[in-house]
Amino acid sequence: MKQAGTVRHDVDTRAVAYILDALTPALRRTFAADRAGSQDPDQPTSDELLEALADLLDRALAPADGGDLEKGKAVLLGGLRQVRAELATELGPEDVEEEGEGS
Repeated sequence: MKQAGTVRHDVDTRAVAYILDALTPALRRTFAADRAGSQDPDQPTSDELLEALADLLDRALAPADGGDLEKGKAVLLGGLRQVRAELATELGPEDVEEEGEGS
C-alpha cells in the first residue's frame, strides 16, 4: 500500500498489522455482542467501533494529501482476487464465494 501511495512511507506496516491482529479478538467480541443486543452502555456498537477505527487508521496511516485511493483500491482488489484464485485451486471453485456474494 506504500507503493500505491495510500500509506505514508514512514509507517511500520509490520507493526501496524501486528497491533491490528492483536485487537481482532476484542473486535470480534464487539460484533458478537452487537448482534446479541448488548445492553452495556460502555460498549460501542459495531458501527461506532468501525467508524472510530477507520478514522484512527486514516489519521495514522494516510499521507497528508490523502493518497491515491483508486490505486490503493486496485491493489486490494487484486490481492483479493489472487487469494480467491489460490483458495479455489486448494478447495475447489464451488467452496469460494465470488465477489459481491455473502454479507
